[in-house]
Amino acid sequence: MLILHKFALRGCLLDELNRTLARRVGSLFLLVLLLLPFQGLYAETRLIDEISLSENETGGEIQVRFTQPLRYVSHAPLEKGRVVTIRLKRVVSPTQSVPESDRPEKVSVNGRPALPLLEAHLDLSIPGSPELVLTFERTVAFNVSGGSDGRSVVVAIKGETPAAAEAPKKPEPVELPEQVTSNRERYAINLLWTTDPINVEALPALDKMSRHRLYISRYMAGDVLWYRLRLGFFDSRKEGERFLESIRSNYKSAFVTQLAPGEEERSVREARPIPAKPSEKAAPPPSGTTPEEPAPSDAIVADAGTQLNYVVNLASSLEPFTAEKVPDLEAFGGYRLYTTTFSLEGTRWHRLRLGFFPTREAAVLHMAGVGKDYPQAWVSRVSRKEREESANRILKAGPPSAPFHGPEGAVLVETEKAPTEIAEPPPGTAESEEKLAARMEEARVAMANGDYRRAIQLYTKVMTSANPKFDPDALEYLGLARERNGQMAHAVAEYQRYLKLYPETEGAVRVQQRLDGLLLAQAPAKEKLKGEVSERSRKEVRGSFSQFYTYDESYEDELGVMTNRSALSSDLDITGRVRTQRFDTQARFTGGYENNFLRRGEDEASISALYIDAAGWENRVAGRVGRQSQSTGGVLGRFDGAHLGFQLFSRLRLNLVGGYPVSSSTKTSVETEKGFYGVNMDIGTFLEHWDFNIYAVEQTADGIQDRRAVGGEVRYFHPRRSFFGLVDYDVLFDELNTGLVLGTLVFEDRSTINISLDYRRSPVLTTSNALQGQLTDSLRSLNDIYDDSTLRKLARDRSPISRSASLGVSKPVTEKLQLSGDATISEIGDSRASGGVEAVEGTGIEYSVSFQVTGSSLIKEGDIGIVDLRYFEGHTHKTYSLNLNTRYPVNRAWRINPRVRLDYRLNDRDAGEEISVRPSLRTDYRLGRHLRFELEGGGEWSNEDLPGDTRVSTNYYVTSGYRWDF
Repeated sequence: MLILHKFALRGCLLDELNRTLARRVGSLFLLVLLLLPFQGLYAETRLIDEISLSENETGGEIQVRFTQPLRYVSHAPLEKGRVVTIRLKRVVSPTQSVPESDRPEKVSVNGRPALPLLEAHLDLSIPGSPELVLTFERTVAFNVSGGSDGRSVVVAIKGETPAAAEAPKKPEPVELPEQVTSNRERYAINLLWTTDPINVEALPALDKMSRHRLYISRYMAGDVLWYRLRLGFFDSRKEGERFLESIRSNYKSAFVTQLAPGEEERSVREARPIPAKPSEKAAPPPSGTTPEEPAPSDAIVADAGTQLNYVVNLASSLEPFTAEKVPDLEAFGGYRLYTTTFSLEGTRWHRLRLGFFPTREAAVLHMAGVGKDYPQAWVSRVSRKEREESANRILKAGPPSAPFHGPEGAVLVETEKAPTEIAEPPPGTAESEEKLAARMEEARVAMANGDYRRAIQLYTKVMTSANPKFDPDALEYLGLARERNGQMAHAVAEYQRYLKLYPETEGAVRVQQRLDGLLLAQAPAKEKLKGEVSERSRKEVRGSFSQFYTYDESYEDELGVMTNRSALSSDLDITGRVRTQRFDTQARFTGGYENNFLRRGEDEASISALYIDAAGWENRVAGRVGRQSQSTGGVLGRFDGAHLGFQLFSRLRLNLVGGYPVSSSTKTSVETEKGFYGVNMDIGTFLEHWDFNIYAVEQTADGIQDRRAVGGEVRYFHPRRSFFGLVDYDVLFDELNTGLVLGTLVFEDRSTINISLDYRRSPVLTTSNALQGQLTDSLRSLNDIYDDSTLRKLARDRSPISRSASLGVSKPVTEKLQLSGDATISEIGDSRASGGVEAVEGTGIEYSVSFQVTGSSLIKEGDIGIVDLRYFEGHTHKTYSLNLNTRYPVNRAWRINPRVRLDYRLNDRDAGEEISVRPSLRTDYRLGRHLRFELEGGGEWSNEDLPGDTRVSTNYYVTSGYRWDF
């Protein structure tokens, strides 16, 4: 541990240690997993199961999956930020709430340029309502929704960067109206975003925009210059949404967004005049005369050599498109309808495309004609190679160069004026910010046009100026320009120079990724073994190692001082992945070790995950072997075994599963007393939103039938509404085991309504439940006393029925303030007396109500404050709770998290009352990109007044440690 701390004080040595470790672990990881002994390892049961990232043309998607049903409730902030807090609710009775933990669950993530996720943090301090906190490397625009299975959260990244990332320009002095300089929130409509300059005259519905300001904003996403066409301004989001509805048919991908600071002022310079509404078409000339050809506009003239580089991407699918399945649309006439393929995360996808068009605007205009049949269509620029190869992949043939004809038959093509040259100052001369910003803009345009030599010259000129304002950006893109130009050695030098000069900037992660990619590509290739397949592979190793010491002590009047815990826990979570063009193989281990320092304490070990999975043949066959968790197909959580999937048809996937249930992660060996096997089928997607799963599963215990169930799941998923239903029926007991309904409705103002209805046997109905209260833990031994039918009756008596219904509402008041509430009614029934076991009285009807106020970025971007009020009423007591939870980023590396919880419990039948206060303070500090230190301290004071007695108790704890991400 001391060695690790020494490395932590030397950031460069730590980075080198990470690279060396990753290379060596990558080559030995699979072997280590196979030889790893099942002892000396500890890891608590986790709620976060897996985090997956997938990129697309406009950003990407992050999916966080959980090991238990958790329902999405709300999130803050609503649209953009570096930190997003997502409130969840467990789909069970309040009496079975998620247990509190000594520290939150944290999962480190190797983000990507479009998905710069650093960490997922699950806070369990509020009973029954975990909070998922996602931290990004930079500010991102996002949309959050619950997954379609009730066990996941989906975060869609819109691909926008903050206004601060735009080319800095000092605005010229302009007389602005009073509302422009006010501090109130303002909104605009983002009409288009494109990598090409925008031709305003070719846009539809211009006459409807005449009362508003049309302007262009530029920004960089990775190494690509993007243009945003926006229409402003509106005093509220609702006002912007109302106007957007009037032009929605022409701009299907438009959305309303809040203005960044200074954007309205900059828009004056970037304003675009809106052309007047074209006059009525002139009457045809008299018979016998030759009509005079109208003079074409300079902005829309095309010559005979115009390249048609744009297509409308109609749809994407895992299955190939066929002419029989594609409708005959009038909009296809005169154009080429063809297919193409691409690979994403090892999976081969098929695209249906319509082309070709001379400009992006022309393609966007034509896209409106197919919007009803292809609502997810989008426009893309294609390469010359794809245009040529499209002739071999035609579904419906049209002229390969059919132009798009706009008004009056004019061919729409945008001409771009050559950038204005900037006089070169003598080396070392301090240029004005305006000239440097213009030079950076010209360099970005050169990058976008593929003129890397010109970009290198311009970025170098910026670096030689005595004004250092743009040096970090110029140096980063100078390295990128050299890389694109094939100057790999120069690019490596520029990247290394950047990391040396600017190690703590936001661009350091991007530069490090590019540098690692170049170094890996330049590494000498090993001599191929005989018979080795000659295909490129990608290796990836990621994970984290942590050590935390926890001390917990309490004091009571009658018992004195007691040490409840003194332990050091060491946890390891590591994933290795190898991807080729045909196969995707991944291995994962989650485990650790806890040293218990109490006098009579014992060290404890467990394994949460240890598996290898693989997918191949374009993802048609996939499997996972080892200790794993699964929540579909009738599987009840964690098990040791195998899961295999086969894609039989485009909408039918067959899955086989079998193994041995894991009763606790502390069981480090395979428990073979129980075994199960099952088959299930994934069916869909139908009507774009509906998916189904049907299953049958059989389980035995000590050779006796334990569970025989059939069931199904239905999912409907839409960004504005979702539905999930589950039915599990046990044929062996002839009983309904589980019935579950989840629904979510999202309104245009981002308000949400969530509903859940839950009926289940608790615990899940199995013959093994008959062992509760018996003197033996062997079902075979109990079967020597009772016959099979009696065993099932005992099991039924030990499995009371649980019912619950919940309704949640969330409403944003402003961009920074949100209100939410939740109400739940539940009941757990009585268990019956039988087999020498006494009956247990049920809970009766219980009520739970909560109200929450959430504020985000109130003082500083990334801060959050939560006020949570709760009321619970059962048949034995009532409880009133107040939770105050805040998180504040002192700077980019240091965060503090003070919390306090107050509870007042009033027992029924004059049985007394109890007041408790639980304050705590957590702080964490990130050293570099890989090492984080954490410290938390807190306590509890409670005063319990009972009839004739008063009990006062105190408790305090401290947790300290570090986590190393690699």
